[in-house]
Amino acid sequence: MLGMGNYAPKFVRVYGKSLEAKDFPIPGKVFQTPKNLESAYDLRSVSLHHIIRQRGKPYAVEIKELDDYFKDNLYRPMPEKIKEYQDLIHSASENEITEYNVILCTTDVATNARLLKALQIQQVFLYSLTLILDVQ
Repeated sequence: MLGMGNYAPKFVRVYGKSLEAKDFPIPGKVFQTPKNLESAYDLRSVSLHHIIRQRGKPYAVEIKELDDYFKDNLYRPMPEKIKEYQDLIHSASENEITEYNVILCTTDVATNARLLKALQIQQVFLYSLTLILDVQ
């Protein structure tokens, strides 16, 4: 897509909550993920949970303040702050995702209300990694 210049579609990678929480932990939330499973470092610039925190994004300052607040408080569960944080992440994600032509995600994430509510989906391409692995 890099060779397409201005004609290249804008794309974003959306991870599931468990991988997002590995990068930005949520106090009191425990997700089951394999220890070696991580969001790809070299894809951070196109990963939604990193993009919404970039300087200049509408919700970035508030999100960063809460990320720092949780870290400073050793990720101690605080229901009122967690609710505020989740609402903020939801709003930021919903706002940002409409800027893209292509959304790369798993089938689990594709059925997420955060995506479905914010988008007018015109085409869906599915692939199964298990099918690819079975052939090899």
